[in-house]
Amino acid sequence: MKDTYDRGYKSLFSHVELLKELLESFVSEPWVQDVNYNSAELVNTSFISPHYRKTESDLIWKLPLQQGTVLYIYILLEFQSTVDYLMSFRLLRYIVDFYSSLLKSSPDLKRFPPVFPLVLYNGEGQWTAPLSFSELVEKAGSSRYIPAFTYYKVAVNEIPREELVNIKNLVSTLFLIETLNPEDLASTISRLVSILEKEQGELIKEITRWLYQILGNRAPELITEATAQLTEVPGMLEANIERWKEEIYQQGLQQGVKRGVKRGVQQGLQQGIQQGTKQALLETARKLKARGVTIEEIIDITGLSRADIEDL
Repeated sequence: MKDTYDRGYKSLFSHVELLKELLESFVSEPWVQDVNYNSAELVNTSFISPHYRKTESDLIWKLPLQQGTVLYIYILLEFQSTVDYLMSFRLLRYIVDFYSSLLKSSPDLKRFPPVFPLVLYNGEGQWTAPLSFSELVEKAGSSRYIPAFTYYKVAVNEIPREELVNIKNLVSTLFLIETLNPEDLASTISRLVSILEKEQGELIKEITRWLYQILGNRAPELITEATAQLTEVPGMLEANIERWKEEIYQQGLQQGVKRGVKRGVQQGLQQGIQQGTKQALLETARKLKARGVTIEEIIDITGLSRADIEDL
């Protein structure tokens, strides 16, 4: 599950539109308003050692500021069930590695550019790790010789629901979808479709893939219909909202969970959800195929095999 979240969010925040919303809505730093997002660039993270490259999901953006300077933002996506208490050390090491890579490519470099370290946390537990590296060091001797390093944390489970509702942009809606009860999913996805109406096709495809990754086991019928109509007139989607909600209730999916199945839900319900998900994926593939969507795109969206799709 962690890999699913990491891949999904890494793809989403590779779009500058979502990066802009993330920073402007959830990062309270004065420089955010000075970023020239039209010239923002994704940076290769190959400087991270091969060992950690397999386990980390991260992004580095190079952000030109209006006054002509440059700031880098390092985003670490963290969705593990247990909080890494040594996160500040982990991030400090990555940034030092990043600076080493800059020095290697520019040997005459005399001053390093600023790097803003951001942890985007969407786990279920509370974030308990210290934000400052100095808190990991024993208080002996002079504190002036301890590296003064702090990272910025955005923990989705700490953001009040009312705040997410009031922000009314794509990122806040994605955060809402992950934390809502099933009976609220239909109206929130309707809101998502309305917001996506003005977005580009590639971002819509990423959002569709993300919906399957995150919600496929919670509301397969709802996602089936939403996917089929995601790029069409929002009114068509809204007309089906009440029917979808009723289907969710009938299937017992209102007992679903924020990520997986809550403790105490009967094993039979879990099995039923899993079986229903495969059937929902096949039904979605059938509808997408009928609409002329290519087999490659259907595979990308649903995760079904080519053979399954060709047999429809």
